[in-house]
Amino acid sequence: MSASGSHLPTRIWPAIARAMTGKCPACGRGKLFRGYLHQVENCTSCGEHYGKTHADDGPAWLTILVVGHLVVPSALYAETTFRWPLWVSITVWPLAAAALTLTILPRAKAVFIAAIWAMKALGFPMNRPEDRICRVFVRGARYREAYSLFCIARHIALKS
Repeated sequence: MSASGSHLPTRIWPAIARAMTGKCPACGRGKLFRGYLHQVENCTSCGEHYGKTHADDGPAWLTILVVGHLVVPSALYAETTFRWPLWVSITVWPLAAAALTLTILPRAKAVFIAAIWAMKALGFPMNRPEDRICRVFVRGARYREAYSLFCIARHIALKS
């Protein structure tokens, strides 16, 4: 049964927690990805449809933000404290950045898919009265990601 008209919860934080483990944000049992970054069309457990959920550039943006904030200060600290030879720095920091990127990117994509799903921000029917502002905005939006980020920011602001 689909979550758009069903009994499944649409609270954002539990959905994000389930998605970060690679599971369906709706039920927490089926897989969210069929490969490294390829999302499934439908959950094999609950049947929730994810075919129209597009995270676009959000996961890459979040990954760059997190990796940059972890690697750059670490590199600066290590360079000023330990005085490593140049070849060590040239080897260690790109490998650290690559490893962190490969680790964080699928989880960042899962976070965006779960947030979009939980807020019915894109590709899901919007039945709640507070979703009307997002529906009006999407008609005038030029890019899908602008709509998605607008609804995510609005949802977080309303919850505060």
